[in-house]
Amino acid sequence: MTKIILSECGYTRLNLGGFRVTLVALTTDN
Repeated sequence: MTKIILSECGYTRLNLGGFRVTLVALTTDN
């Protein structure tokens, strides 16, 4: 469940313009 939430947050950040945040989220997901 936490993984899904992290992914959603990452996508939202990407929409706002947070590429670095997305990268971090992806790393955490892994």
